[in-house]
Amino acid sequence: MRRKCLVLIMVLLMLHPSLLYAGKIADLFSTEVLGIRWRSTKEQVAKAFPNGKSRKQFGIQTYTIPDGRPLFETRRNLDNNIQFVFNTEGRMKGVNIGFPSDTDGFKNLLNKLDTYFGKHQSDPNGKSATVAEWPEDNGIKIVLADIGGAFGKVKVVLSIEYVELGNGVGPR
Repeated sequence: MRRKCLVLIMVLLMLHPSLLYAGKIADLFSTEVLGIRWRSTKEQVAKAFPNGKSRKQFGIQTYTIPDGRPLFETRRNLDNNIQFVFNTEGRMKGVNIGFPSDTDGFKNLLNKLDTYFGKHQSDPNGKSATVAEWPEDNGIKIVLADIGGAFGKVKVVLSIEYVELGNGVGPR
């Protein structure tokens, strides 16, 4: 009986290697983003980042702050925002980080993220956006988008999401 259990465990680990190893995405974002733990409430985020603005659109609650600190060794401007996104239970499940939209901004950030997290997968999303995404790593998903806007204005956004929090389940 004991041998059968051992064989079953070995088979499960071979079928699901992520149970053994978390990649660099999960290493960096498995418990928190920017010092804010997954499942935090809007009030907890506002305490850490005051002077933000709350908004509810299409049933999605967000809290947005202006923030120009450099991230991933990439400069950001004071007019770049960080947007915290909450699930239906009011728990933080994602973060959208704005980056400068200069000519090489998307390419430079993409190269840095590829170097750190491994090769991205391209997912061209029509003519209005270029999207690069990395494979989900233990429930964490990151996506980099170069989004065309009004009057040809471009916006570069890095989204980090704890996928399992979409339905209110996740780390506690």
